[in-house]
Parts: sequence; C-alpha cells; structure tokens
Amino acid sequence: RNNSWNEIQTFALPIPNFGAIISVTQNAGYCAFQSGNNAIHIFKKSNDSYMFKQTNVFGDNNIRNVKILPDGSYLFVSLSGVNDSGFIRILKNDSDIFFSVTLITPADQQNYAYFGEALAVSEDCQYVVAGARGYDVSEPNDDRGCFYVYKRVNDTFTLVTQVKNTEGSRGDALGSAVAIFTYNGKRNIAVSTPFADSGGVDRGKIELYEFDGTSLALIETMFPDDRTGKCWFGKSIAISNTGVMVIGTPCSYVQEENDNGGVVYIRRIK
Repeated sequence: RNNSWNEIQTFALPIPNFGAIISVTQNAGYCAFQSGNNAIHIFKKSNDSYMFKQTNVFGDNNIRNVKILPDGSYLFVSLSGVNDSGFIRILKNDSDIFFSVTLITPADQQNYAYFGEALAVSEDCQYVVAGARGYDVSEPNDDRGCFYVYKRVNDTFTLVTQVKNTEGSRGDALGSAVAIFTYNGKRNIAVSTPFADSGGVDRGKIELYEFDGTSLALIETMFPDDRTGKCWFGKSIAISNTGVMVIGTPCSYVQEENDNGGVVYIRRIK
C-alpha cells in the first residue's frame, strides 16, 4: 500500500525448515508452507488473518517444491522419491480440504534426476512444466538435464513433450528453473541452463519457447550480456503475465571476478 509493505501476520514454529518453501494464491486466500523435510502446512485467509487448515505429511520423501494455483483449486508438491528421482503429487481442494488425486512420474525416471525440483503450473491448471536438472542424456552422470511438459485432462496429466539437452555439455543442468506464462495472448515457457558454457564456463542461459499446446518453438535465447565468466545465469527465474522477467544469477561478480557477488536482472520480454 502506497509503495510500502506492511506486516500482516507472523508465523513462527519450532520446526526445522518451516517456511523453507512457500506458495501463496494470487488472491491471498491460501498459503502453503513447508514444515520439516516432508510436511506441508496449509492456511486460509479469514478477514485479515490466516487460519490453520491442515497438514499433509509425505512419508520418507523430502519436499522439493510447492505450487498452489491462484484460485486455490489444486496444490502441487514435488517430492524427492527414491534416490532423488523425483515425482509430483497433486492435491485437489474440495470444500477447503486438500486431498491427493494423482501423481506425475516420468516414464523414463532416473536416479538423481531431481525431476520436479523446478516446477511451474499454468494459471488455468492445463499444463505443468517440470525440470530434471540431473537427467543423464548420453552417458551415466552427465547431468545435462531436460524438462517435461504435461497436459491435464480431468485429474490426469499426460506427457505432451520432453526436451533433452542433446547439444549441451556435462553438468549443464537444463531444467534448473522453469516458468509458464501467457503474454500478448500467447502461452510461453522459459527454461534455464545455469551451468551452460556458452561464452564462458558456467555462464548460463535461458531459452524462451512459444507453446501452442502440442509443440514448442524456440523464440529467444538469453545470456548475461554484461558478463562472460561464471554467472549461473537463470539459477532462478520469475515471470509476470506483463512480460517482466526477473533472473537470479548468484555467482555473477559485482566488482571483480570470483568475488562471490550476485546479480538479479530484470528484463522485459520482446
């Protein structure tokens, strides 16, 4: 309000990792917080405060990501799975109770692929983008990475396409961050490869695709234009439906190379 942020409420629980991963609906009706390694606390807004609704515990699986839809209808929880292979559990909201309806597990599941650690869901819940930064493309432990796009039909998610980093190098980690958004009437997907060596070791890049619901068309590749050394460009990304992209580059130097500084870029999509 008036270009300032005011504290509404504080949650404090003596639980390890409480709040390490959070998600909030667009209308601020629901909040979901990681609690411990394997649980989610869900709160709902009532007047000007949030009231506790439920806790979901996911067994021996560590939580990797959480996304709750803008209207609060679905909750997506990325979980570690066996040997960090990864899978996504989807919960549906029925009268303010979230219950599990299905899973997303890749058919070519690999150990230590970290499937779903990077996760994006379209606002209409029609499409899910899941990164797998540790996916091996051509040989064991090459960690070139890939990403998947799924389509929802009722409460089932089917694979639309998978993009593997076939032209990259060992350790590139395609799929470290993903986003799906609508801009100028078109649906787009952004995917980062933060350890790509284009123009410099671990400089990183982001690829922007136009998505028509069945196929992807690469329309732009982004780099940190003012730096050529190690940046990890795109280690994190966030994009608004107005075309504004915020890009985290935690290893970009600030004053001199290897000073361990970080840079956040804000760009507008063309």
